[in-house]
Amino acid sequence: LSTGNYSDVKVPQDLNSPFGKLLEVDVIKKNYEVFSYGHRNPQGLTYIKEKNVLLETEHSTAGGDEVNKIIKGKNYGFPISSYGNSTRKGFKYKKHAEHGFIEPVKYFEYSTPPTEIVEIPEKLVNQSNYFFLNTLGSLKIVLLKINQSFDKTDFVDEIDMDERIRDMIYLPNLNKFLIVQELSSNLGLLTIKDSKLN
Repeated sequence: LSTGNYSDVKVPQDLNSPFGKLLEVDVIKKNYEVFSYGHRNPQGLTYIKEKNVLLETEHSTAGGDEVNKIIKGKNYGFPISSYGNSTRKGFKYKKHAEHGFIEPVKYFEYSTPPTEIVEIPEKLVNQSNYFFLNTLGSLKIVLLKINQSFDKTDFVDEIDMDERIRDMIYLPNLNKFLIVQELSSNLGLLTIKDSKLN
């Protein structure tokens, strides 16, 4: 479960607060523990079971939106480190790793802001580690190629949509992606026609 900081810049670094965190919830015992912290506004989560990788998308402030590889127990830096350009108190640094935090797999200097991240099945593009990243303000679907260690992107491209894309899911029976278009309140189908991405 992901939680935002709800405009309180103190809570992402406060391990006694559930906000600004990814939480691991035990639905039997009805309790939780902090899985990762130092988040501003997590949006999308996807777990790649065969690679045991958890990816998260996150809104920052005035740019600096992120794609993160989530590692249990790690600190992702907000609000101490951020690639956003906010003048709010709390931002001290841009680079995360220099201050003991986990660097994003990808950050955007402009404001995207990202929502869902969805893996593209290898059979559709004849390559692994391709992802669709949906956005709100920039009205795009971003195509990401993430490297094998999931610590940086090798390739980025964008598809103009003229729509805020709130959600996306892959439909294996159709080999298409169902998208939720917020501005028009429509559902759409995205099809990959060319299987040779480069």
